[in-house]
Amino acid sequence: MTPAGNTIPPHASPPGAPADSFLSGHRSPTPSPRRRIPLWILLVLLPLALVAILAIGYAGLAFLNIGFSNASARRASILATMKAIDSMLKTYHLDHGAYPPSLSALVPKYVQRIPSDPWTRPYGYALLPKGGPHPYMLYSTGPSGELGSADNIDYWTDVHTKSH
Repeated sequence: MTPAGNTIPPHASPPGAPADSFLSGHRSPTPSPRRRIPLWILLVLLPLALVAILAIGYAGLAFLNIGFSNASARRASILATMKAIDSMLKTYHLDHGAYPPSLSALVPKYVQRIPSDPWTRPYGYALLPKGGPHPYMLYSTGPSGELGSADNIDYWTDVHTKSH
C-alpha cells in the first residue's frame, strides 16, 4: 500500500521509476523498435574480418615454415659467401700468378678476416692438381660438420654450375 492507501498494480513501475525498469520485474508492454545495423558498417567490417582471418592463417603458415626458411637462408648465405671467396681467390691469382696455398693468405689484403659458414666452421679450401677441371676445391661441411657427408656444399657443383 502506498501512503495514500492506493495499491500499485503488479505490472506497474514503482513511483519515480521509468516505465521499463529493472525494478518493475518485467518489460513494458510495448517493446522498443529493433535497431538495424547500417549497411556501411557491414560493408566495412566484413572485409576487415576476412583480412584478419587471412592474416592469422598466413602468420600460422609462416610460423610453420620457419625451419624451412632458416635452412634456405643458411644455404643462400653459404652460396653468397662462396661466390665472394671465389672472387677474392681470382683476384689473388691475377695479382700473384697462382692461387693461394690457404685462405689465410687472403688476409689482410683481400679480406679483413676469413668468413665462417653459418655453423661457425671455416670453409674448406684445397689446391687441386693442375690440368684438372678446377684449380681448387672450396666447400662447407654443412650442418653435420663432416667432410664427405650428404649435406656438404661444394662450390663447383652447388654454386658455380647453378649460377652460370
